[in-house]
Amino acid sequence: MKTADGGFLLEGRFDFRTITSPYQAEEMAEIILRRSRESLGLSINCGFKAYELHIGDICNITLSSLGFTNKAFRVLSMTFNEDYTINLNLVEYQASHYTFATKGQVSSTPTTTLPNPFSIQPPASISLSDEMIEYADGIVITRLNINITASTDQFVQYYQVEAKQSTESDFKIISSGTQLKHEFLNVIDDATYDVRVKAINTFNVSSTYVSAQRKIVGATETPADVDDLSVSLVGSNQMELSWTPVEDLDISWYEIRFQDVSSGATWNESTPLTKVVRRKSNTVTVNATTGSFLIKAVDKLGNASANASVVATVISGLNNFVQTQSFSE
Repeated sequence: MKTADGGFLLEGRFDFRTITSPYQAEEMAEIILRRSRESLGLSINCGFKAYELHIGDICNITLSSLGFTNKAFRVLSMTFNEDYTINLNLVEYQASHYTFATKGQVSSTPTTTLPNPFSIQPPASISLSDEMIEYADGIVITRLNINITASTDQFVQYYQVEAKQSTESDFKIISSGTQLKHEFLNVIDDATYDVRVKAINTFNVSSTYVSAQRKIVGATETPADVDDLSVSLVGSNQMELSWTPVEDLDISWYEIRFQDVSSGATWNESTPLTKVVRRKSNTVTVNATTGSFLIKAVDKLGNASANASVVATVISGLNNFVQTQSFSE
């Protein structure tokens, strides 16, 4: 408003001990500025009725000689005269002077870029899988593998893994540590497990849990197919069936069947011939005969391979013959 004042700088300085914010100071300065532009003063002598007023009150003045009709003034001071009249010193009042304008606060610069150590971020995710493992003594169990995706928090000290069956009410701590791969041994096949994990920092502050659920497959999974059954002659009237053992750790035996056809043999139409126990067995000797032999792997729960491996032979009537030479073609 310097231009409106003919180029003169009109300046005032004020002390307010109760103002500590620069934004409050700016708001107050703006109010003072608006008041200074409209500060008409009036001194009048009033009758006994003016005793009802107090310093700071707003009163409406009507004076036709000055062109005032209910014009608002604020009482600055009062003087009581001997004749019971009252002298009032007034200043013009405008309600618009006290309208506060919103001030844009400048954002504070953080003192550190490190995260809050008392609010820790949980692990990003958790994934579950299961597999069968074999100990040195031949015992086979099912293991639940728990893979954690690390938390983005820089203060994480270790992870705590908890698990339970879905039918149970309470979680049990199964492991804790800085590693991202954890194991839950000897879980029950065909059971459903709930697993949750949380991050803990050096102040022992815990994050929220990240959870996952897994129905254990383990020994309930169908064994792999035996895909390389072969036959070879042994002696004068016997032959040997051989195959590569499947990788499944829960195999209980191999079932071999026979069907008296040279082609088109099926498992359901064949006749059980023998069972070969032991998971790592890979041969069996049978009497030489013409027909088709079929084999499937069977696990400890009685689950058999989905598809049978078949080999056909035309070896017959060997009782009166002795093998003298073999040819490989």
